[in-house]
Amino acid sequence: MVTQTIEILSAMLLALTFSACTSTFEPRMMAGALAAPSLPTAKEVRAGVQVSIEEYFSSHKSRRAFDADVGSSGVLPILIHIENRSAQDYRIERGAIHAAINGNRLADLHGLDAAAIGALRNPAWNALVNTAAIGPMAIFFGVGTLAGSASQTQKINRQIEQHFERMELPERILKPTESANGFVFFRMPAATSSLENLALELTLKADPVESEPTKPLVYRLGMGGMGARE
Repeated sequence: MVTQTIEILSAMLLALTFSACTSTFEPRMMAGALAAPSLPTAKEVRAGVQVSIEEYFSSHKSRRAFDADVGSSGVLPILIHIENRSAQDYRIERGAIHAAINGNRLADLHGLDAAAIGALRNPAWNALVNTAAIGPMAIFFGVGTLAGSASQTQKINRQIEQHFERMELPERILKPTESANGFVFFRMPAATSSLENLALELTLKADPVESEPTKPLVYRLGMGGMGARE
């Protein structure tokens, strides 16, 4: 009887180990495939520079881009596309992009922060819970399970962090005829499931011109037409 119990526990723990170690990170959208939003939430053109944005707060869009429903954890991803059709160089700076709901500014998040809040996985913890649920004897046999699961956890979490970093809007000088794409992330207030009355403000500063300084371009893009998360 004891032998049979041990065999059953070993089989179950082997299954848990295999499940944890075969967990993968598979977003369908990669940084190299980012392009101008096909159905932008809002867009605006100033002095020959067009800015368009698209929300990725809804569950199905979030999973496509990040393989996780980050919105349910309070992360708001917004895809930004900037196209410079002017004759002037402009600087893209993360600190010059802000979002607010009902006039209350949202906290900025960098890619690593957004990944930690909304997407990092912990199959090692799941393996521990499942192992403990089997019974006290399973803890003894579960050491290998937890070790393998923890190793896989670290690998997947690093992949997730790198993906969020690659998907971020880069800080750079945008020259004439060039375009830039990428996500910016914000922290949504607790229990907020709608983008109603959300507005994004983006400022592009001209690269210094000695003879004739150029004023910054300030975009205020309303997203009030967006409803609740799907």
